[in-house]
Amino acid sequence: MTNFDQHISQRKQARRQADSKRQDVEDELTAARKAHVDLVSEHGQLAAEAKVYIKGSYGALSISELNG
Repeated sequence: MTNFDQHISQRKQARRQADSKRQDVEDELTAARKAHVDLVSEHGQLAAEAKVYIKGSYGALSISELNG
C-alpha cells in the first residue's frame, strides 16, 4: 500500500503544481487582455483627437484628401 499512497501523493502534488501554473497563466492572460483594452481605448481617443486637430487645421478636409 505504501507505493500506492506515494503514487497518489505524487499525483496530487503534480496536480497542485499544474493548477498553480494554470492560474498564473490565466492571471497573466487577464492582465494582457486588460492592457489590450486600455491601449485600444487610448488609440481611439488619440485618433479622435487627431481627427479634430486635422479638421481644425485644414477645415473640412479629410485625411484621404490630405494624402491624395
